[in-house]
Amino acid sequence: MTEKIALAETIKLPQLSMPKDEAIKYFGFEGHESTFQRLLAEFKVHPDFKSGYRAPTYKIVLININLFDQFLDWKDKNKFK
Repeated sequence: MTEKIALAETIKLPQLSMPKDEAIKYFGFEGHESTFQRLLAEFKVHPDFKSGYRAPTYKIVLININLFDQFLDWKDKNKFK
């Protein structure tokens, strides 16, 4: 009896959320942590974007990178209004 082994292709899934320290690097805010912190404070209370901020524990904050990117686009488009 011969055995057949089926191989599955690995599908790379995009990362949806990341911790705050990784998000600082991902969005290019190294050296500008206070600016990032100010933006994050606005992000977490904004009605359209606050679902992208999660704090499962006191020390761990997870940020939905897609929503935060949309928030940055929104901030850019509305900066002079």
